[in-house]
Amino acid sequence: MSQVRVAQQPRTKIKVPKSAKPILYLLNEHGVLTQKEILQLLNLPPKTARYALKRLKEEGIIQSIPDLMDMRSQKYRISTEKIDYETIQRLIKDAVDYTLKHKNEVFKNPSAIN
Repeated sequence: MSQVRVAQQPRTKIKVPKSAKPILYLLNEHGVLTQKEILQLLNLPPKTARYALKRLKEEGIIQSIPDLMDMRSQKYRISTEKIDYETIQRLIKDAVDYTLKHKNEVFKNPSAIN
């Protein structure tokens, strides 16, 4: 019996919502954060942050891992498992540029950001 090969469709351009860019910036700066830590740093409503995290996970940009100190919560980090390195770098650069340009609106304490 011969194997049938399915051609993979080229991945369309990844679009990240504006609310997700500061989260991607924070994960790039800090490595791993919980949702609670993200909310403590950003001026995002919890529902908006949850949506942004969900979108980033769906696109394969971030992944969740168990928080070993509190098994009820998840930690998030940037993932390169589903997306190539160049794409991740482009997304991070875009997130950094956007976040630093809008840091007064995005962060709870913008003076703490370079």
